[in-house]
This record gives sequence, C-alpha cells and structure tokens, in this order.
Amino acid sequence: GSKRGTTTSDRFTSLFDPSNPISNPDFDTTLPISETNAPTLANVSLPNGVDDDPFTAHDSFTRYASGNFFEFDITHSYLSGSLGLNWKLDDETYAFFRTTRGVKAPDLDYYLYNFDNVPVDEANAGVASFDDLLETVTQSEVGVKMGKQGFSFLGNLFFSNLNNVPYTAQTVSTSGSFVTPTTFNKLTTFGLETELVTYPIERLRLSFSGTLQRSRWNQFSYFDVDAINFLADRGIEKNPTLFNQFFETIRGAAVTDLPNVFAGLSTSYLIGKLDVGVKANYTGRRAFNVLEAAYAPGFVTLDVRIQASLGQLQIALDVQNATNTLAFTHFSSYLGIGLNRESLSSSDLQALSNANRPVLGTPILPRFSRLSFNYRF
Repeated sequence: GSKRGTTTSDRFTSLFDPSNPISNPDFDTTLPISETNAPTLANVSLPNGVDDDPFTAHDSFTRYASGNFFEFDITHSYLSGSLGLNWKLDDETYAFFRTTRGVKAPDLDYYLYNFDNVPVDEANAGVASFDDLLETVTQSEVGVKMGKQGFSFLGNLFFSNLNNVPYTAQTVSTSGSFVTPTTFNKLTTFGLETELVTYPIERLRLSFSGTLQRSRWNQFSYFDVDAINFLADRGIEKNPTLFNQFFETIRGAAVTDLPNVFAGLSTSYLIGKLDVGVKANYTGRRAFNVLEAAYAPGFVTLDVRIQASLGQLQIALDVQNATNTLAFTHFSSYLGIGLNRESLSSSDLQALSNANRPVLGTPILPRFSRLSFNYRF
C-alpha cells in the first residue's frame, strides 16, 4: 500500500495587535493575582506560545497555519497470506487448522497529525524505514467441529501476536487537551472459543457460546504529556524537561478495557407460529489501565426476541438490554486531573475516589426496542 498527501505545519504566533493584552482563560478569580495567575496575557509572538509554555490552553487561540507545506509520498511493500487444513474424522466430525499473517500500513492520520512543524521523514519518525511502522499480526488456530441430528459443537484454540500496535492518548486537564506521540507496541493473545447448540425436546432450542482469552502487552510504551501540570498541582516545582523524560515501557501489562471472558446463553421455543427467545450475555471484568490499578466489574445483560410468522409476513420484536443494566465498556480518566489513566496507581485512584472526582466512561446502550417487518414476495 502507499500513503501520499500533504500536511501543513503550525507555529505559535499571536493573531492580535501586540500592543493589546488578551484575557487569560485560565485566570482564577478566587486566587490572588500573580505572575502565574494573571488576568491578562502579553500578546507577543513567542516560539512556545504567548506565555512560552506550549501546553497551556490559551495557546490554542494563538495558533494558525504558517503556510509551509510538507509533502510526503510513502510506498509500503508487504505480503499477507493464510494457510488452512481440514480433516474429516468421520461423517459428523471435522478438525481444522489455520495460520495467518497479515500486514497493515499505518493509518493516514499518523502521517497527518503525528508531526508538529517537522518534516514527514524517517529521521523524525525515529525509524530507519517507514516499513518499520507496519503493523503485523500472526495468528494460528486449531479446532474441531461436530454436527449431528439435534446437536452441534465447535471448539477452537487460538493464538495471535500483534507487532507495532500504535497507541496514542488524549489527556485532558484544566491546562488543556493534548494528544501524545505515537508509540508502537507488541501484544499477545491466546484463548478458547466454544459454541454448542442442542434441541433437547421438540420446538426447544438451547445454545451456548463463549470465549475465554488472555491478552497481555509484551511491550507497552506511552508518553504522558501532562505530567508537568500534574506534578505542579501537587506542589512540585515545574520541570520543563520532564515532558521528554516521562516515557514508560511496561512488559506483561494488561490490555485496557478488554475482558477475559465473553459468554452467551440463549433459548427459544416455538409455539405455533410464534417463536419466543431469551438470551443472557455475560461480559467479564476489565482492567482500568495497564497497571491494573483497578478492575471494572463484569456485568450481565438480557435480550428478548418475539417473532410471529403470518404466511409471507414476519413480524419481530427485539428488545436489547431488557433489564436496562447500567455498565461501562470503556474508561478514559478522572475529571480534572493531569495524568492520563495509564499513569494512575491504586493509591491515586483511592485518593481521587476520596475526593469525589468522577470517572469518565462510556456506558453500554440502554434498553433498546425494535419492531421489524419482513414480507416475502
């Protein structure tokens, strides 16, 4: 694949008359006026923003495109493929094996947004060749499938290794919003998938599906651009060089927000022309961050489906999360802090909880109902 395009560079430059000061959006009226808490800011052009600190929020209002363009034309050459084998053990049982190697070029966003006022080249990306940024996945699986009258079973062992998995994080605090530089990481997952379907009595169908897996970062590296402000809030002197020093590599870390267990148990019963079904879904606990400072608890949701067949017309009512369970699938961080969630320890979480700081998360969908009609001509 190839990536071609043009990206503009930015610089910190004032948009206003230098003789006129501008309001300081970070000014705190409850604190005394000082050099660090001024109601207005000098409106001058500085390489690192109006206050010589590129990480403060008001710099967003004093930036504009410089008009300089960095063109890039990058071509990646790679090969992906898959090899599979099937064995027929008997008329009802089959075994299979498959191994796959896939390659993916970095998304275009990486080239457009990962560089601030620097050319898009290998030296500034920190690699000998852009091919070093290719994301690769190697996956193998072996399993057995069985099917006979009123019964079917599928069991599958799998293993996958991902290399050069890109990671960036947006950190948000009272000092502004920042996107960290991209890091490229290694991830290994292995597990078991099963599916079972049976008809114990006429008109009754039971099924179970589940995944048990373990995913760990072989190597996980990340930046925390907001460490300066976080430490300053704790009364520690600001150290501008800390921005470049706060780069941590962790091995054997948990994969954030990914449960080790998925499971679903469903049943349906046919009553004349009416098919009634219920499915219970279980999602296991998920790590809050790579340090496993805390875990979000597992949760269960319930889905209901009622379908009526009236000749060529089918009417179906689906209700997802019928119990309106409140649970979360993804977390970002706690509101109003500097460090992103990957940097938070168990003691940090306890302190934030004691301070009644809310945690930011993405909930699952609430109860959702859908009525559908299907007519066969």
